[in-house]
Amino acid sequence: MADCVRCGGCCRAGACSYGKWDPKKRQCSYLTENNLCGEYDKIKDLPGSTLSPAFGTGCSSTLGNTYRQKILAERHGTPIQFAKACYNAVPDFISPKEADEAVESYEQEWGNGQN
Repeated sequence: MADCVRCGGCCRAGACSYGKWDPKKRQCSYLTENNLCGEYDKIKDLPGSTLSPAFGTGCSSTLGNTYRQKILAERHGTPIQFAKACYNAVPDFISPKEADEAVESYEQEWGNGQN
C-alpha cells in the first residue's frame, strides 16, 4: 500500500461510517479545505476507528487518483524532476552518464515534454 499523502481522495470517494456525504460537493461534508477530517478529534478515540477510517494508514487507490497525483506533483514536480533531484541528493549512487541515460529512456517511453 502506498503512503498516505493526505489528498482527501478517500473522503471524495465516499464517506466513512462516521462521515456524512454531501451530494452537492460530492465528498464527505467533514472534509476540510486542507484535506483533513473535520471530525478527527471526535472520531479518533471511538472503538474501531483505528481500522476504519484508518486515518493516514495508506492509499489503496493510487491508480487514477488525480487528487493524489496533484499533491505529489506539488511536492516533487514531474517524475523526471524527481529522478534528477534524487540523483543530486545521492550523486555517487549511479554515474552522471547512467542518470542521463535513465532520464532519456524515461522521456522516450513516457515523454510528454515535462523535464
